[in-house]
Amino acid sequence: MKRSLCLSVVSLALLLVLAPGASAADQLWWSSYYSPSGVSVVDLGGTAVTQPFGSFGAYGTTADMANGRIIYVDYDADRIVSVRPDGSDRQVLASTSSGVPAIAGGLDKIYGVAFDTKRQRIYWGDDATKSIYWASTVDPNAGGLLRQNDSSGNLESPAYDAVSDRVYWVNDSAAKVEYANPDGTGFTRITLSGMCTADTNLLFSVAVDAADGKLYVFGSANRLQRANLDGSGCEDLAGTITPGIPTSNGNYVAGLALDKGANRLYWGDYWGDAVGYTNLATNTETTPAWTGAAINGPAYPMLTKAPAAASKAVTPATAKTGATLTCDVVWSPGVVGAFEYRSPQGAPSTAWARNGAAIAGATGTTLVAHKPGSYTCSQTASNFAGSKTETAAAATVISRLVFVKGASSLRTSLNGAGRLAVKVTAKSGKKTVVVATGSAKAKASGRLKIKLRLSKAGKALLKKAGRKGVSGTVTVTETLTGGKATKKVLGKIRLSGR
Repeated sequence: MKRSLCLSVVSLALLLVLAPGASAADQLWWSSYYSPSGVSVVDLGGTAVTQPFGSFGAYGTTADMANGRIIYVDYDADRIVSVRPDGSDRQVLASTSSGVPAIAGGLDKIYGVAFDTKRQRIYWGDDATKSIYWASTVDPNAGGLLRQNDSSGNLESPAYDAVSDRVYWVNDSAAKVEYANPDGTGFTRITLSGMCTADTNLLFSVAVDAADGKLYVFGSANRLQRANLDGSGCEDLAGTITPGIPTSNGNYVAGLALDKGANRLYWGDYWGDAVGYTNLATNTETTPAWTGAAINGPAYPMLTKAPAAASKAVTPATAKTGATLTCDVVWSPGVVGAFEYRSPQGAPSTAWARNGAAIAGATGTTLVAHKPGSYTCSQTASNFAGSKTETAAAATVISRLVFVKGASSLRTSLNGAGRLAVKVTAKSGKKTVVVATGSAKAKASGRLKIKLRLSKAGKALLKKAGRKGVSGTVTVTETLTGGKATKKVLGKIRLSGR
């Protein structure tokens, strides 16, 4: 259902001139098939559209964020191309002359492209053979057929969902969504059911948010629609569409992209030369007043975003001194099945802190906690859309003070000549009591051994607690010679007596 054209000499010349590259920001991209053909981009929240590079009929857009690449379909050149966001370092990933016989016949009429973030491969629909193909982005000799057409319709507009690890696509003439595993097994056909207007003729686009259990589609019902992953509960969303099967006088949406954080579903109105979004919270439609590069035949939008953590923690959350702590930050790839990409490029950097103070030289993902205290870790990840620092909630490292006949000791540091006073406190019911105290003097900086004596309240508390002991807090007051007293909390400690 796509219009064809011969690109003008002017549009071909765009391939030889690189426009300014995309800036570091969350961005919306799409293919512009019609002259001047190329891949267009706009900052989210902005309106100034640029076209960093031209193409031979762009008709599919995806991203490999981990390697800093934009991947697009050169429809009229029968190939799929990878570039940097500014259009430089152009590499052909799949073409009729790529040397992979299994895909050579599947690049005649390419409808959409999707990136597999787990396997470093691309999927596309070929309208000539009516099938879905794949190719590796790292091994030029790897590729093949994923799903052969069964004569029911054209298989196109694939979407790879990283949550379910499935490849989805639309069977246009059968008006169905279908999927299979990346190895081609597990083929399943989905029928939409519910309150939505029936797509009785054609289905063109699908986006998948498996984490929320939703499919988004567009087809001949001329409505954006949302359904559960099994097709049930289908409902119409705000429409953008002129009634009827897409023609030069109607509308046609090829490709959908979900901005989950903003609750927006982006679309390109191919025949209407418009790019807009549906607000999923209010079910209203907006077509921004774009400026800059022309929007001609927009299709297959996608979003690129700065990294964000899917989860973050210091593990274990509670440990004894000497334990190994792990900075466990899992970075989200984005809503890959709905064409939102945000994987980090390169390894994130790591930093550790204890009691709010940075630990010098602690840059690994693990740390041996030699001292009691509150430990946090931060990781900073970057990609061409920007950078983000994520800090995990603190883990508590506790030591144990055992009082024998009312006495114990601990070692800590003094930053110069002076005096250190130590106070150990603990909860007794709703009250905080002083369990033990001690002090020491030094003529120079260094480690000090401080003897501690239980207070009367401390003796009673530990006797009552028995072998289990109680959790206490160690506070140190440092008074350097000729200076002011400074107080700091060393951290939690386990107290017991015998």
